[in-house]
Amino acid sequence: MSRRLFNDTEWTPEARRLMGDIHKALESILAQEEEGGEIDLRDFHFVATSTISDLVSHQSIRRRLSPPAPQRGERGTQGGEWSGEE
Repeated sequence: MSRRLFNDTEWTPEARRLMGDIHKALESILAQEEEGGEIDLRDFHFVATSTISDLVSHQSIRRRLSPPAPQRGERGTQGGEWSGEE
């Protein structure tokens, strides 16, 4: 099961940190893009939210279609990969 970033309706410290990290990344990207002059913030908002939506959609599909990762202690997780030969 995936880790949750919220406890009921409360932001966890991890959620706050993640929001800060994303904010810094987007702020840096915006500054870099505006080196040649200001860009329309509505356009920037559209590109940023579309990118996040696209990333989440692709990751959701990939997670659903990928085989589950082996749990620690199963063959192939300790002492090198298991080749199937014994």
